[in-house]
Amino acid sequence: METEKSWKAERNELLPMLAGCLLAALLVKIPLLAGFDPDEETFYAKHIGIIVFAGLSLYLFLAGKDKNWLQGVVVLLVFALSALYINLLPPSKGSDTVVLAYIHLPLMLWCFYGLVFIGFDRKDTARRIGYIRYNGDLAILTALILIAGAIFSG
Repeated sequence: METEKSWKAERNELLPMLAGCLLAALLVKIPLLAGFDPDEETFYAKHIGIIVFAGLSLYLFLAGKDKNWLQGVVVLLVFALSALYINLLPPSKGSDTVVLAYIHLPLMLWCFYGLVFIGFDRKDTARRIGYIRYNGDLAILTALILIAGAIFSG
């Protein structure tokens, strides 16, 4: 069981973590680098899933011990096609279909991130349970942070 290992960061994971953070930061700054106001556009509503899960997926791929570069290309293609699809949709003013696409793209990318997390090995039940545990821990910590924020904000 990996209960001891799951909370310890190793030194060799520092560079992949920095690469994932830099990718997410670069994706957040795209509107400013391109010269348009992200508040007027729906940039962050469209791209929140891509920003979050691309950085996490890059970290997992680079930190993985057994790198399969074909899987890396698949990950890159999924995120590139997701970005292309969401950007080719018409403006969302008055269109429920486009809003549904904005809502469901992060859910699809979350599922795809699960595949990256388990190393594309769907038959390894230990890794699948590890992903469920990871999401459960994430939900509990998020709830605790939200409750603490609500208490301290008055």
